[in-house]
Amino acid sequence: MDSHDASPPITDLGITHSDSSRCQTIAALPAEKFEEEIKGHRQQGRLTSSAVLETAKAHKRMQERQEKREAREA
Repeated sequence: MDSHDASPPITDLGITHSDSSRCQTIAALPAEKFEEEIKGHRQQGRLTSSAVLETAKAHKRMQERQEKREAREA
């Protein structure tokens, strides 16, 4: 039996697929960048999950552009 078979679906835990996706996007931020963002948003008085998610999305887009650039140069 696969360990995933024993795990309940996220919806059974009260987690929506949208929430799961958002959390995974934020979790993909490097730890150092995440900590910088938390500190900056806290100092600005706008520490929200939406603000951090937007940063994570921007970081992901930047990484994707960099990967495409590197692939073209290879």
